[in-house]
Amino acid sequence: GSEPTQSVGERGQSIGMAIQRRVAELGLEENVRLLGSVDDKTLAEAYAASQLHVFPVLDLPGDAEGFGMVAVEAAAYGLRTVAFAVGGVPDAVDPGRSGLLLPPGDYEGLAAAVLNLLKSQKSADDIRSACRSHAERFAWPRFGSQLRTLCAPMMGDSLLNPAQATEKTHDETE
Repeated sequence: GSEPTQSVGERGQSIGMAIQRRVAELGLEENVRLLGSVDDKTLAEAYAASQLHVFPVLDLPGDAEGFGMVAVEAAAYGLRTVAFAVGGVPDAVDPGRSGLLLPPGDYEGLAAAVLNLLKSQKSADDIRSACRSHAERFAWPRFGSQLRTLCAPMMGDSLLNPAQATEKTHDETE
């Protein structure tokens, strides 16, 4: 993504530059790419070229991580996520199915989980299927249906079938 406007990087240095410096120190330039903001096609290609989504969300006081939509997006592309259980991220990752959750700040555990998942003998097709099935739980049509079901008792049965409501309104005006 784009460079954060406020980051935990060193004073006067962007977080992207700090990451690139550390990647160089570790000799990982051939294995790590920081793409910045990309179009949908490039993003899809990046997911297709990946084996795992690593999401080490920081647990910062007063900075609540939202839902963790990127973990669901990764799952929709068939990628498992390894993440810290921070904010709303546990709602977006189904441990054992679409990834693994670790205690915030457990970097050793995160590294071990990444290596274990990359070494696992589980079928790539099984992984992709489980991840995509998990992601389908968050599809907009499903949310719309659930919302209509929840609101119907308060708003009337027409919310259960919006097409019926349109027909009824049309019939009443004729």
